[in-house]
Amino acid sequence: MHYLLSKTLSVTTMAGAIILSFASCSTIAETTVTPTSASCASTADRTNGLKYVPTQKTLSDFLIKITKNQENNLALSGITLLEGPCAYDIYAFRMTQIAFTDGSVFSARSNGHFTQSPNVNGLSNFWGGPLPIDHPVLEQSQFIMASRVDGAYGKNSLNIGLWKTSADYLVAAFIQQEGGYSVPVELVRSKLPLRSVTFFPSPDSNTGTLGLLEHTESGIALISLHWNHAALSKILNSGI
Repeated sequence: MHYLLSKTLSVTTMAGAIILSFASCSTIAETTVTPTSASCASTADRTNGLKYVPTQKTLSDFLIKITKNQENNLALSGITLLEGPCAYDIYAFRMTQIAFTDGSVFSARSNGHFTQSPNVNGLSNFWGGPLPIDHPVLEQSQFIMASRVDGAYGKNSLNIGLWKTSADYLVAAFIQQEGGYSVPVELVRSKLPLRSVTFFPSPDSNTGTLGLLEHTESGIALISLHWNHAALSKILNSGI
């Protein structure tokens, strides 16, 4: 059975292009998140008071659930809270880097301070290259964003995407090939709002770290999951 669905199928019909610039993505983000301080508009001041706060809470405490048949592929690496006047203006994180809605990126240092990364500006650069242009459409769901995991940008690739459903937020992987898209493989669901999902690859293996940025009532949670995507990468590289 061919793994990819036809473009004509309603479940995975090709939709319009995903916004390519971080500035455009911030337009979406700003509809639900407002900086908590006027100083957040200043790049120089926005990391003042920003700090990581360790927590012993689990995924269930943050209303996140790994899909039942994915327990062998996903494992919690760590959860850290991020506090500060401008924490709610952060769009995504990738290991020790954080990205704000206007595209500015900062790196955390061992002394607890953050320094701006002048050579990393904009969503596409933060992800190491352009985001997937197209995406599968899930019925009764709103597509938020995606990040490339394996393969070529915008062509034959394995991607990780984020959708908002009527009941929760869905993180799912999908393969894009010339013939269309695979049925998205559900990985995680969250009852609390997820703003973004990133991927940081492990060297020399088909594994890596998913970074989920979640909004909670008390602040921002940075949730890292170790992900083994070997089976999906095998399908991608086989061209099925």
